[in-house]
Amino acid sequence: MNRLSMVIAALLLSGKPVVAEEYPFYGFLTSGEDVEIAQTSDAARCALSFFNQKPNGSFVGYHVDMEQFIKTKTVRYVAYNAGTCVYDKAHRLESCHVSTDTDDKSQGNTFLGVIDSIGPTYVRTTGFDTMEEALDYYASGRKAKGVAVTFLRCPFDEARLATMISTAISDLSLEARNKLADPGPELLGASVTAELVKAVGLKAAE
Repeated sequence: MNRLSMVIAALLLSGKPVVAEEYPFYGFLTSGEDVEIAQTSDAARCALSFFNQKPNGSFVGYHVDMEQFIKTKTVRYVAYNAGTCVYDKAHRLESCHVSTDTDDKSQGNTFLGVIDSIGPTYVRTTGFDTMEEALDYYASGRKAKGVAVTFLRCPFDEARLATMISTAISDLSLEARNKLADPGPELLGASVTAELVKAVGLKAAE
């Protein structure tokens, strides 16, 4: 078992919270566009890549094994990173530490974000490079160098999804992985992606 496999297993099996209360949002989420209404691409984004945020703050990121899906039409998700987020409720601040990642440059990094709003279908945050910038934004509302980030909630059938999540670790290059984690219009609109959405059991917005 390699390092990523061991970290993921430890995070999934751990029942001890890293904060005194449940993390303010959890479940299956993916990165998306900052819009008020559901987009036809939302289901595609979820089907291609998502992360599972746990109530105790731990998370694991997955992407689809597209090569296997193209060849066999069977869906398998493989892990590419794992870590833990800690929430400072007083400042709406989340600090997410990447314990392990198939991208060596991301491994060990900590990402900071101020949670702006949590809705039934999305979570909006603003990300910062430094704690000083994040706290200034919380106190004054000045975004400075902050970057708006929207996470979409993925309406998976969890029992169905569980049969598709494997213990395998991604072997994709960073470039190939990013095409799934941050898909462009071509992949979002591709026929194979539409087939994947259907196979996963998601429904595209109309």
